[in-house]
Amino acid sequence: MIPKTLRQSPVVITPNRNLTGRPRIARDTIADIHNAIQKWNNYHIAGIEITIEIISIISGSPPNELMENLTFDLNKLVNNCAELVKDMELFYERISALAENQEGEVLLMSMSSREMKQSFRYIYEAYEKELKKKKWVLENIAFSTSESQAVLFGCTWKYQLEIDYEVDRILQDLLRDSGHKMI
Repeated sequence: MIPKTLRQSPVVITPNRNLTGRPRIARDTIADIHNAIQKWNNYHIAGIEITIEIISIISGSPPNELMENLTFDLNKLVNNCAELVKDMELFYERISALAENQEGEVLLMSMSSREMKQSFRYIYEAYEKELKKKKWVLENIAFSTSESQAVLFGCTWKYQLEIDYEVDRILQDLLRDSGHKMI
């Protein structure tokens, strides 16, 4: 196997100066997707609390005004998550534009623009799939006919099976490559 020769990283070349151009755009976009994921996590946790309340209403009493308010709040969270997925799509498009005609170029420390593009695509697609599941939960949880059915919807919201370990690993790689997280 031939070792890969890398050019000097712009992060190393300019330690006391701000990055400019393509490396700056890549670094800012990595920070943007990280911030979007942090917001998603906040919405996700708030949604867990709401689904638990909805499950308790379904198991204990007939649906009432509180159920309607909780469903409305869950709808707001899903809409917020949808906005974040749209933002993630824009971040992916931004990185794709950077990678265009520069597939092998190393933008930051070690990750090529092609690898960065693939990473952003993987993250975006995972959150897009998870958003579909959250919409499914929103559309169905209030109409559950039994406690076990409501629990199924609550678990679907809680466990986020589309956002797997690989998404987190890729995000951590991006943060290390950009210098946002120390190695």
